[in-house]
Amino acid sequence: MNGQTHLSIGLTVAYLAGCNTPAQYALVAVGSLLPDIDNAGSISRPLQNLLPRIIPRLGIVQTVDQATELTGKLIRKIFGHRGFTHWPVLVGAVWLITAATFPLSKFLALGWLLHIYADALTVNGAPLAAPVSLEKMRLLPKLISFKTGGFMEDLLRWCLWGYLGAMFTRYILFAIGVTI
Repeated sequence: MNGQTHLSIGLTVAYLAGCNTPAQYALVAVGSLLPDIDNAGSISRPLQNLLPRIIPRLGIVQTVDQATELTGKLIRKIFGHRGFTHWPVLVGAVWLITAATFPLSKFLALGWLLHIYADALTVNGAPLAAPVSLEKMRLLPKLISFKTGGFMEDLLRWCLWGYLGAMFTRYILFAIGVTI
């Protein structure tokens, strides 16, 4: 799946799970993009597409691109795409190590796991049993799995963005005293 889809899945589940602070949403968003650090632009492009007029002016996109480009190339060269950054056991280990000192790490872990399991819905799958088995597994039969960049992925993404937009609008209307 592409970054925009991962972001929409992460933010929708964060909303449904009751996230209520910008920090929680931000960590879910970062977690939902982090596993694809091995793809050039995979982290910065979704952010740039989400807020195209604001983020480039702040220089965030270029900074993120430069910071992740070398790391991403190295990770991809050694482990390939959907390598160790797509291991659910790694997410659990990182969460266990950081939970005591950084309680918000559970939101990063949530986004990260959502990314991995969303990739397992694609034709190519994800290494869900790694490091025991590096075989990429699919959660859906190949015939009905999502094709990255395909129509069904686009449809899912736009439905999720639409849902989030409707919920945000509802929140704003409620905040100003309009009931629906």
